[in-house]
Amino acid sequence: SNLKINRQAKNKVTVDLTKNSGTIDVTVTIQNKDPASGKYVDMLSSVSLTASGTTVYMVHPDLAAAANVAAKDFITEQWRVKVVSGAGSSPNFTATVGACLLP
Repeated sequence: SNLKINRQAKNKVTVDLTKNSGTIDVTVTIQNKDPASGKYVDMLSSVSLTASGTTVYMVHPDLAAAANVAAKDFITEQWRVKVVSGAGSSPNFTATVGACLLP
């Protein structure tokens, strides 16, 4: 099939978490960088992720906000995804982050 373009898509960040061993407790945060201060500002934070799996987070000004999964906001020119390992017993995991952004 030919390439398809969906101009109605929203900004989407996908996180695939694979537990290798131990107990994991991971939090994912999407952050915009404030150009004036240079500081990162949280837009959307996940709940504690404690098992392998794929999670999708949506960010767009036309969305209805939904705690820990969707933010009614813009992804700015400079942004990042922060993955933090919290409490856990010898956590060993792999996190893969992908993004699909509107132009």
